[in-house]
Amino acid sequence: MSRYSVQLGSSQLPPARVPNIGTSVANGCSPSHLPSGSTFSPPYFSAYTMWNGLPPQDPMNRRPQLTILRQSKYTRGQPFDNEEQRIPTISFGALNMHEALEDDCASLEDRMRPAWAKELRTATKLSIVFSFDGHPTPYTHQVHILRAGGEPPERARLAGVVARELQRFMAENPDQPLRAHGRSVGFEELLLVEVEHVSKGSLQPTIGVASK
Repeated sequence: MSRYSVQLGSSQLPPARVPNIGTSVANGCSPSHLPSGSTFSPPYFSAYTMWNGLPPQDPMNRRPQLTILRQSKYTRGQPFDNEEQRIPTISFGALNMHEALEDDCASLEDRMRPAWAKELRTATKLSIVFSFDGHPTPYTHQVHILRAGGEPPERARLAGVVARELQRFMAENPDQPLRAHGRSVGFEELLLVEVEHVSKGSLQPTIGVASK
């Protein structure tokens, strides 16, 4: 379970259909499905929550806040033929990017579990994409993610791939640093929240930073 609660910005995208339910995340509901105004202490945080501008908070202020770095949803990839082709959103809580670079990702829950079910067939190469505010051209880089025989990667391996791609993105944009709370933020401050399968060949991570 994450040590952070979430602070989120407003959306650039049209609101998604959000069912009127009151189930807490602890009961297995993703924040992306909670109605506006819900309060909770989430183990996971959703990119859809950020895109829809829902501001969940910890009413007891028991955890430091996590701010999601705003991105536009990547829409340039090949669309799915049907929703059965889409990998369910993969939650990482709030994994530090430096730790994600380590082979074992010691604090990552179920780190050696496959990131998705092997029955979901994907391309051998998938692109990691970022589309942060202030960067008009989305970053996209195709990488080998699957294991031998087309098996899905372990959660730790996928986190490492995302971390290396985020490092690469930041190295390619030294004059356009990522920003939060009115300042630039370094790689060592960044947290992997989740990874979404946004097109047949594209995975878009959600990145956060601990609020000061």
